[in-house]
Amino acid sequence: MIRMFIKHTCTIEMILLFGQAVSATTAPDNLWQKAVAIAGNNVRWIPGVIMMTSEEFDKHDRVQKTEEAVTRLSLGENGMILSETTAMKDGKKVASQKKTSVQEETGKDSGNIGVSVRLGQEDFFMPERQATVSATPTGQRKTIDDVICVEYVFTQQKSPKEKLSGSAWLDETSGAPVEVAFTTIPLPKHVKQMASVIHYHSSPDAWYPIRMQMEASGGFLLIQKHVRIRLEMNDYWQAPKKMLEK
Repeated sequence: MIRMFIKHTCTIEMILLFGQAVSATTAPDNLWQKAVAIAGNNVRWIPGVIMMTSEEFDKHDRVQKTEEAVTRLSLGENGMILSETTAMKDGKKVASQKKTSVQEETGKDSGNIGVSVRLGQEDFFMPERQATVSATPTGQRKTIDDVICVEYVFTQQKSPKEKLSGSAWLDETSGAPVEVAFTTIPLPKHVKQMASVIHYHSSPDAWYPIRMQMEASGGFLLIQKHVRIRLEMNDYWQAPKKMLEK
């Protein structure tokens, strides 16, 4: 269940994350375009530390399994991103793994390095993905972390048979994304409910995701499970510009 859930919500491989192709049916307005510009200007931010907690519950909402992982990302020689992951299961260390780079893992250049090591699903704001995105303001407003935000509902076509659907709360002045909630349509097999929420840090000099929570429930025959996965990302650093030119 956990692997299936992760696979359909954000490409996590402990955790080189965190993206396709139908034209948008609704032309996004100026505020959405500001969000797109902000995302495009901040692709070099890389989380130095990613902490993941995964909890699996039974049908009575009792915790059956807990898994934790801490991944540290740093810049190595020749501009390669180094990752070191320590994993724990039910409070006991079970694995430690080092990888030399995103390129080495995939066997090819990863393209947009910022998105590749962050949240693959956040590419609904990336300029090169806008042909697949439809976004419409709802007129709703609310305050999140002392920021007055306006709501947009959006869809992103990930493939001819799969899309994301959700809502994005943008800073009503700057357009910076503050919070995004989304799900996958259709849901993966045997999954009855699934939802993800991303929270972002935003300042005049930087914008990047700091928290993400994903939940899914479902099962097969008499086996019912509920999974909750939390990600926290901090200690951000900027990748060299040359990494984006590869």
